[in-house]
Amino acid sequence: MKFQELSLAAPLQKALVRMQYETLTPIQESVIPRLLQGESLIAQSMTGSGKTLAYALPILQHITFDSLYPQALILVPTRELAQQVTQTLDALGLFLHTHHQMLVGKQSFAFQREDMKQRTHVLVATPGRLLQHIHEGTVHLECLSMLVLDEADEMFRLGFRSTLDKILAQLPAGLQCACFSATFPSTIRRYLSERFPFAQFLEQQEQELPTQLTQRFFSCAPADAPQLLLAVLQAWPIRRCILFVNTIEQAEQLTQFLSERSLAVEALHGKQRQEERFASLRHFRDGTTRILVASNVAARGLDIPEVSLIVNYDFPLTLETYIHRVGRTARMEAAGLAISFVDPSNMTVFEQLQHMDPSVTIDSPVLSVRYPLKELQQPLVRTVRREELVRQDVLRLCIFAGKSKKLRPGDLVGAICSIDGVDGEDIGVIKIQEHHSYVEILNGKGTTVLSALQQRTIKNRKIRVEIAHDSE
Repeated sequence: MKFQELSLAAPLQKALVRMQYETLTPIQESVIPRLLQGESLIAQSMTGSGKTLAYALPILQHITFDSLYPQALILVPTRELAQQVTQTLDALGLFLHTHHQMLVGKQSFAFQREDMKQRTHVLVATPGRLLQHIHEGTVHLECLSMLVLDEADEMFRLGFRSTLDKILAQLPAGLQCACFSATFPSTIRRYLSERFPFAQFLEQQEQELPTQLTQRFFSCAPADAPQLLLAVLQAWPIRRCILFVNTIEQAEQLTQFLSERSLAVEALHGKQRQEERFASLRHFRDGTTRILVASNVAARGLDIPEVSLIVNYDFPLTLETYIHRVGRTARMEAAGLAISFVDPSNMTVFEQLQHMDPSVTIDSPVLSVRYPLKELQQPLVRTVRREELVRQDVLRLCIFAGKSKKLRPGDLVGAICSIDGVDGEDIGVIKIQEHHSYVEILNGKGTTVLSALQQRTIKNRKIRVEIAHDSE
């Protein structure tokens, strides 16, 4: 099925074309029409199946722009996934001019509180930070019409059950809901059935790994793992590689080991500051970093292109974790390789995997050097992401005035629309902060607007206007 066959608003179709989406994945073909019709559902969704688009498009299709308060809430287990979902919404909703607010921990609560005073159409939040906003009375949920739980099983694993109970108790009755989980343990199934008894289950019969995924298992004592890893990195051609470990200490030690060999490597784990975690992901996505040493924070939900190799440097502690880790490769029908080091003294989880798939066996590693390590010292040629394709003719401007100067969105709209050749369709999301304001200019007219505003007044004042930096 093609996206153009869906009954979507023209601005959404325009964004899909710009992002080069053509054909729906199976989960999208199953979910999108149901959500567009207002049904509630609970879906088993394999990693890399395209579920973010499956719920994002129906959400945006049903948004009423003029409503001041959020109309949809998306709950996710990690800050990294929240950022990824928000970026997807920002790209898809660009021509709808919808505003999507991310509420996650380790970021300024005060800044989030100020942002929530502005028109917001969709909330993307981690449970803990959302509950904090509920307790502080800084978020309005009475206009919600749709709830999404993304990676529901992971939220349970991270201990969010009591937090979810408290959040759900604050939501309006009769919400349309969409819950996505890669696995359905009995506790998850009971919880979702009790909370959403009206939702239809869309479930795979068995947990399956992609057919294009190649799995290899090498017997390896922990002391031999560093040298075996170097051999693995030289035995296969690698675009991007994620090395999974079980502890933060191991992540730091392994990153240091590879850095000493001048490889383009960074770590991603829970003890890093949020800016460091976002930076590590950004560098890995753009190819500056070729190797990511990660704890399980990177095992769930994250969509990183062209990860050709996964290495379970430490064998995962649960079968579910194994499935999610190796799911970072072989995505969207691309081929992928997953190599796991199996400690002969601890075979419990591997034996569970064998029970699920009797074909897996442990090999003795006999590898030949075919690709020198120096290839992994060089960054990749950067490719343009889908979210960037839709924004190629968008310029975000920073206006050095805000609430403290009583600046309002209407003031900026009036000033911009007074410029020859520019109208309201050329104005994207406007955000007014205390001392600064930001506005997106669409359709390639950013430089025209920038030049004009630098020569004009806003509210009878000469106000400085510059191109906004990416971090702003």
